[in-house]
Formats: sequence, C-alpha cells, structure tokens
Amino acid sequence: MKKRDRNSTGLPTTIIITKEVLLREKCSRHALIEGTKQQTKNTGTKTISLDRFSFRTGSSQFSHQVKLPLILEPGKKSSETIYFSPTETGHTQSEAFLLTNENGLKFRIYNMSGSAEIAPSMVVGPAALSASLSMNDEKQTALTISNTGGSILEWELKGITPKGGKSLAIKELFDTSHFTSLKKGQFDQRKGIPSSILGGGPDFHGYSWEDSNEATGPKHQWVDISKTGKRLESLSQIDDGYTKVTLPFSMQFYGDKQSEIFVNSNGYITLESGSIEHGHFPLPSTMMPGNLIAPFAMDLNPLRGGEIYVQKFADEVIIQWNQVKDFAGIGEYTFQASLNRNGVIYFHYENLNGQTNRSTTGIQNQTSDTGLLVGYNNQQIQPNSTIRVSTSPKWLHSTVTTGKVAAGSSAQVQ
Repeated sequence: MKKRDRNSTGLPTTIIITKEVLLREKCSRHALIEGTKQQTKNTGTKTISLDRFSFRTGSSQFSHQVKLPLILEPGKKSSETIYFSPTETGHTQSEAFLLTNENGLKFRIYNMSGSAEIAPSMVVGPAALSASLSMNDEKQTALTISNTGGSILEWELKGITPKGGKSLAIKELFDTSHFTSLKKGQFDQRKGIPSSILGGGPDFHGYSWEDSNEATGPKHQWVDISKTGKRLESLSQIDDGYTKVTLPFSMQFYGDKQSEIFVNSNGYITLESGSIEHGHFPLPSTMMPGNLIAPFAMDLNPLRGGEIYVQKFADEVIIQWNQVKDFAGIGEYTFQASLNRNGVIYFHYENLNGQTNRSTTGIQNQTSDTGLLVGYNNQQIQPNSTIRVSTSPKWLHSTVTTGKVAAGSSAQVQ
C-alpha cells in the first residue's frame, strides 16, 4: 500500500502498514475476508489519542475493528488488522481517514489499495489411468490439466509408493546391543537380519528402495569421476571429517528443500550440518546424525589410503569414495552417492574389497525418528550394483512434475 500524509509537519507520527491480498473465492458471491496488520506508533513525546478511523464513503471493501479512542503513550505502538473483503475482481483504491488530538487536532489521510482475482479451478483428465503391459514393455499416456478458474493454477505431481517388499526399518528387530557405541577399532560382533531380494519400504514418509538385481530395479551404470571430478583435498587427508558442498539445485529430502550437503569421510552425507560420527547403527536412530544419506556408513579412514571426489552436473551431483581404506587399513572400498534434482537418490557400488557386512546403508530424517534401512551388518550391499531410493512408484515416470496453467488454458503431462 502506498501512503500519503497531508499533514506531516508535527513531530508525533502515526504509521499505517498494509499489503494487497488475494481473493480466495469467486467474486460473484460473498468473498472471504482477508486481513493484514496495521501498526500505529507514537514517535513523539506526548500521549496521542486516535479518535476517528474511517474509510472513504463507498469503500465498504475496507474495514477495521479498532476500538476507539486508541490511546498511545510516547514510544508505544499498537498493531491492529485492516480487512479487505472485495466483492468484484480488479484493483481497488481507497483512503483511510485518521483524526488524532496531536497539537489540539490533526487530520491524516492515507492511500490504500487491494487487488482481487477469481481463484483457479483444476480439472484433470482422464479421471483414471490403467495399462496392461508385458515385462520390459512401456506405455506413454497423456494427462491433461485444465484451469477453468480465473487466475494462474500452480500444480505439482507427487508420487505414491505402494506397500510391498520387505521393510528393514523396524526398531523392534534390534535389541539395545545394536545401539551401543563402539570405540574406534573395536571389533563389531553385531549381526544384522537376512538380506532382502524384494527391495524395502516404505518408511513413514513414503521412501522405498530397490536394487539392480530386481527386474524392475535400476540399471547398474558406473561412471568413474576420479579423473573428471573435483578432489576434496582436506577430506581426503583426514579421519572422521566432513566437507560442505553446495548443490547446483535444490532437492527435496523428507519434505524439505536442501541446497547444501556435508560429505563425511565415513561413507555418508548429512544435510544442514556436518558430523564426525564414526559408528554405524540400524536406522532410524539418534545414534546417527539426522538428515542422513548413507550409501556405505562405516569407520573409513582416507589417511590410510583413498580419495573422495565430487562432480556437479545440471541435475545431478555425484560423490565418490575412491579406494578408501577402512580404519584398520585392510578393506578398500569404491562407491558413490548420486543426488538428483528430482529428489531421487542412487547408491552405486563398484569395488568392495573387504567386509561389506559391517556397515549401514539407508536414509533418515532430521529428527532421526523416520528412516529407511537398506542394509545393516548383512550382505545386502554387493559390488557392481546400484540401489535407488525414492518416494515415486517404481513403474511410474513423468517428464515434468510441476507447472503453471493460465486461466482458461490446459497443459499435457506425459
């Protein structure tokens, strides 16, 4: 709102702050009332009494519920609500009239404005999609999104993960011994549960996983970035450390958009903050950091050998632990985490020359109370394989997942 004070010579000042609001219903009927805060402040040295607060005659679309007189001591302020309840579309202008006792009597006028639109209305067709396909066949179907309303429609497709497979993210499967900290170098005698051949999940957020050994799983494709990517110098020369990496995009993780990651030397990634935790535990667990992406979390030590690389692409960032030794310097592991703009996460495994049944693979949310466990101290993780983690159905893909449709227009999604 633009403001105009026709009597601006006195020291005491009353400030009105408003903003334009959007009509939520069609303007042919009674509209929802939308409010915005006003702030009235006495910046002078004497008490002010606001005795009148009205709007220009005929401007019934603006109103307030301020109890008059409004007394303001020096330096004090009061926040009230101005309501805009439009009855038709378009831009509306008005004036607010304020009468105070400043210097005996003072009359102020402020310009006010608001805009109203007819809300968007979405129509989707066809109402249902169905297809019968043979193995390895694919069918492309168009979904039409129409906007029959009066303003821009913003839409988003969200995948639904069907229940199926074998979930390993059940705390009851593990007794307290699995959540006891181990000293560095201590032999890990904890045994996980049998490996899954059907993938796993979903967790409570809807994440599930599948590997390249499944018929519907991802294809294993190893792209070595040790020659093309950037070597993380400090991280490749430290035990139990992390390095921040800025993503060239924002990706969704447990409902939050993230644009920074912290790569850890111990085979995992965190978001929002780094961690020096060297132990691994079943997920979800507060024993491991929140906002966790763990392709192969175990006590690794680049000081004994190996390097860590990152390579950024327009829609993907790859982190590669390349020939990194374990803490004892016996095992040597080469694997990757691939983070994608669309929120899908891939774990790629090339050479795992050492114990693979002393590690944790999976993800968990910020509060460490929801997580997806892929593998823990079992033989789930194998060389020359890929694991995909996502909230989308395994069989459903779309060229776009968000968009805008103008009033009276349509868009097709393949």
